[in-house]
Amino acid sequence: MAYSGLLIFHILMGTTGLFSGIGAMIIKKGTKHHYTVGNVFFVSMLLMASSGVYIAASRSISLSVMGGLFTFYLVASSWMTVWRKKKEIGFPEMAITLFAFGIGLLGYSFGLEANASTTGLKDGEAAAPYFVFGTFAILGGISDIRMMIKGGYSGTQRLVRHLWRMCIALLITAISIFLGNTQVFSEEIRQSQVLFLPVILILASTLYWLFRVKLSKRFKWKAI
Repeated sequence: MAYSGLLIFHILMGTTGLFSGIGAMIIKKGTKHHYTVGNVFFVSMLLMASSGVYIAASRSISLSVMGGLFTFYLVASSWMTVWRKKKEIGFPEMAITLFAFGIGLLGYSFGLEANASTTGLKDGEAAAPYFVFGTFAILGGISDIRMMIKGGYSGTQRLVRHLWRMCIALLITAISIFLGNTQVFSEEIRQSQVLFLPVILILASTLYWLFRVKLSKRFKWKAI
């Protein structure tokens, strides 16, 4: 299979994002190493998502466009949450909120296109996944508005917002790599179902950390 330079770059950034995201989950929170690995995750994921959107748009793969845009939103808003000081909001938060609603409207537009077509498809996909992405993006935007109304988050709320957005972006990346591109793996690997393992582990880690942060008193006072 021939790969363009941009596609190779996209794959490299996705791989970097996957490993740095896993590293950020494992490394002790609040340490210098965690911040460093987290920044690598942030940059590589934004580059991966941006290049993925461009590639998908040029090939008329609308569902991948939605996935890339939503991943970009999750990573940017997650990083912004800890980049900002506690209880601080401004233009970046407003911009990312509008971006979320824009993704939502695009998703619903694609979904309605699929429903209106004679085949019931938009670029080979049914309406449902477009509506799902659109709905989650709008829910993210509503969450952003709630955060801004409260004047920003601090403590546990701030940490949870950062955590779930980073983890879901990582989960989308893992699904794309291991389940969305199974053709790059051998037949033996595909039949063994081992490709589901990274996705399951990331999902389990996400639930673990959310549960721990929500319930642990240690995180109620720790500033990040």
